[in-house]
Parts: sequence; structure tokens; C-alpha cells
Amino acid sequence: MEEASHASDVLYALAALLAVLLVPLMVRVRLVYTFLWTAFAAVAIKMESPTALGLATAMGLSVMLAWYMLRLFDRAVFASVLLGWFGFLSNYRVFCWLANTGDFLLHFVGPLTLAANYLPHVQVWMTLPMLGYVCLCIFLYAFLAAGRALMSEELSDMDCSFSLLWVYLVAGGSLIANHVYHFSPPRSPEFWAVASVAMLVGNLAVPLGCVIANRSGAHELFVTTFQEAASTFMPYYLEIA
Repeated sequence: MEEASHASDVLYALAALLAVLLVPLMVRVRLVYTFLWTAFAAVAIKMESPTALGLATAMGLSVMLAWYMLRLFDRAVFASVLLGWFGFLSNYRVFCWLANTGDFLLHFVGPLTLAANYLPHVQVWMTLPMLGYVCLCIFLYAFLAAGRALMSEELSDMDCSFSLLWVYLVAGGSLIANHVYHFSPPRSPEFWAVASVAMLVGNLAVPLGCVIANRSGAHELFVTTFQEAASTFMPYYLEIA
């Protein structure tokens, strides 16, 4: 009975993961990987599914790892995102501070919060659906892009109609998605090659790392230490404030 319940939980979690990808596509909305992960994390918390929560946790840590690897490789990448998405607003310091704060909360605080609460739900086999999710997304976006290109006879645009930061190495090349992310100026092919490798490394390493951290007791030690530190220093902070 317990095995049947676990199997159904896995199926529901994978169905939710697939739905988060397909629903935006059905309404012709292309979301970058981070926003898709955010939506799936919200769905997983609402479902209270251990498998979904484990997947959301592993994917979040992979997103965080890849994003900050890219920012280390290309320090101007976030500025180009702001310029491409928000134009002249990116020239204001207050707006840049707010954007950086939001980026920190989304790519750092969010994944670590999930890890603090749900890391024991992560399992090694979750590497497979995470990698499969990448490949499926590329296939679907490529299929839709090819259909649009054939209908409009603009075949030359097919190679840049793929999507997303979480591109996977295909035939020794990389998929470029400057138009999806609205980078200004556009990022180089080398940037997208690093993005591809970063997501591949994250998807392969994070689930195993989570399992090792949980079984070694490192996760529990970290959470306990953080809670004790917060309970110790928070009263002093409130008194000063």
C-alpha cells in the first residue's frame, strides 16, 4: 500500500512538472527557466507532495548554482537583463537596488529556504526528470519554432527561436536565446555554452549532493545552527532597532 502511494505521488509530481511547462506554451507564453521553477515550487508547496517538493528543491539549487556561475563568468549579464527588459529604468540606482534585491531573493533565498525545509525529500533519481525536463523543453520549443518558421517561410530565424538559459548541449553546439531573455547587448555564443554546461552540472550534481548532505547530517547541522544563531542574535537586533 505504501509503495502504491509513493508511486502515485511520483506520477502526480511529474505530471505537475510537465503541466507547468505545457500550460504557458498552450497560451503562447514563453517563460524563462527561473519563472517556470518558481511556478513549480508554488505548485509543489500547494500539493504538499514529497516528490514534488524534492524536485522543486533540487531544481532551485541547480538554478541558483547556474545563475551565479554565469554572473561570475559574465559580470555584466544582470545589467544587460535590466537594460533589455526595463530600458531607461535600469539607469536609476534605486531601481537597480530593488532589482538586485529581488534577484537575490529569487535566486538565493528562495532555493535555500526550500532546501532548509525539504532537502530530505530530494533523491538521486531526480536527476533524470530534471535532465529530461530540459530536453523536453528544447524539443517542444524547437517544434513550435519550426512550425512558425515553416508557416512564415522564415527558416533563417529557426536557429534563434529556441529558448532558455537551461539549454542542453546538442550535437556539440549550444542554443542561443538572447531574444527570449532580451539581453542588451546580446550575450556571446561562449556565454550560452557556459550556460549549457552550468545547467548540466547543476542537474547532475545537485540531487546527489543533497542526498549526501542529508545522510551525513550536514543538512540538519546547518539548519539547527542557523536557527540557534537567529534565536540568539534576533533579540539584540530588535532592541537596537
